[in-house]
Amino acid sequence: MLLVAAGWLAFSQNTVEAPEVGIEDSLLQEPAEPVEPVGEETAIGPENTVEQFLSNFIASAPPESDELAYGAAVSLLSQGARTSAMTDEEGKIVLPLLVGVQDLPDMGYEVLAVEYQEDLLNDEEEVLAQVTVELRYSGGDVERVFMLSKVNGDWLIDDITQG
Repeated sequence: MLLVAAGWLAFSQNTVEAPEVGIEDSLLQEPAEPVEPVGEETAIGPENTVEQFLSNFIASAPPESDELAYGAAVSLLSQGARTSAMTDEEGKIVLPLLVGVQDLPDMGYEVLAVEYQEDLLNDEEEVLAQVTVELRYSGGDVERVFMLSKVNGDWLIDDITQG
């Protein structure tokens, strides 16, 4: 009997008991839902491209002049827009001239409308888009219309005009 008691005592000291799990803890231990891969349906839309462009445009302006933000804004332009844009002495695209503004919108901006168009030449749907944005200034708002095209699955800005 003494051997059985000693064996039980040795066994119980070497085992680790699992902690009690409450309802809240068990919810935390549930496996997470699988993340769906990003595909065409969840790709960044033209309005997101315009918002990224404007955010980077604002961040690239003086006095901070963030060069990474400038590069990110330029990367959202199509080759045609880059070629036709006005440049400074250093060959850098002058973003305020491209957007058609002298000052940054001090009250922010808002996407007003997104319209898709078919590319009749290539018989494709939703490869051209028009995004109307309101740039808000304390002295009054102005509209800009961004023309975009889908290039290799990415929306790029082709042109920016007054609304």
